Amino acid sequence: MANTKEDLVRKQREFNIQLANLENSLLTQLKEQTGDILANVTLVDNLEKSKVISDDIKIKVAEGKKTEEDIFVFSEK
Repeated sequence: MANTKEDLVRKQREFNIQLANLENSLLTQLKEQTGDILANVTLVDNLEKSKVISDDIKIKVAEGKKTEEDIFVFSEK
């Protein structure tokens, strides 16, 4: 059980790092953008990919919280 809790903490930290990296990348691209944003196919593609990754991470975070709650309930018994 302790290993599972440690794995959850590690994964949560990795998710936060991944989200921060996505955010930084997008902010950099937006800052460097000149002209019509929608004309920058790479930027639009990266925005779409970032949304998919972000949504996936949100699901994994929710699953992790549920697992953490389950561990807490089990350890209380």
